[in-house]
Amino acid sequence: GSRAGWWLVLFAVFTAVRYLLPFSAPGEALQVHGSIAEALLAGQNWGRQALVGSWEYPPLPTVILAVLRSLPRLPGLDVGRLLAAGAQAWTLCFVLRFGERVRPPPAAWVLLAGLLAIPGVWRVLAAPDPNWTAAVPAASALFHTARWHRRRELRDVVVAAIACGFLVFSGPGGWAVALALLFSLGRTIRGLREVDTGTRQGTALLLWAPFWYAFGLFILANWLIMGDPFFPFR
Repeated sequence: GSRAGWWLVLFAVFTAVRYLLPFSAPGEALQVHGSIAEALLAGQNWGRQALVGSWEYPPLPTVILAVLRSLPRLPGLDVGRLLAAGAQAWTLCFVLRFGERVRPPPAAWVLLAGLLAIPGVWRVLAAPDPNWTAAVPAASALFHTARWHRRRELRDVVVAAIACGFLVFSGPGGWAVALALLFSLGRTIRGLREVDTGTRQGTALLLWAPFWYAFGLFILANWLIMGDPFFPFR
């Protein structure tokens, strides 16, 4: 309700402010993802091959970039900057939400200040890199995993599982984060004593289903496009 609306407004403000702040020059990642996105929009076969056949340039950032470039937009609007700004703003909202309140607690600001104090963070933040999109499902999965440990609500398991499914399309780093969180959640679910065995098994299936569904789509796409289901693994 009102809380969701508040965070939506805050996200829009953060995105606008970040977009207006300085960015570094577009790097190789934006250029390559942009080229693949343009090839996809033009229906070129090499764009489909590059979308699914490379670990270095995972499909999630490219697809979102292609969607943004296909939408009507204001003249002069830089889609690469907008994508990075929106992803950073959304991630920041998750960091501030760790306190479970609309007004972030001091601990959230301390966490944010600690992250910004890490050497090299400012250089990474300044890059208009489409791979920032991976930070959004990662932050969502972390947030709902942490809330599951506090509240034990099934909704948090579902949302974290879906976020981990999106991380399948975010490259090796996304796979590592997804698997770590899924095993962590699975371990706590197996340790629950207040539910029966059938409920634990059903919850475990629900937890892993989005990950394996996304993995199956990734394998199927490589099989149909590259002629080899395990092309990126070779």
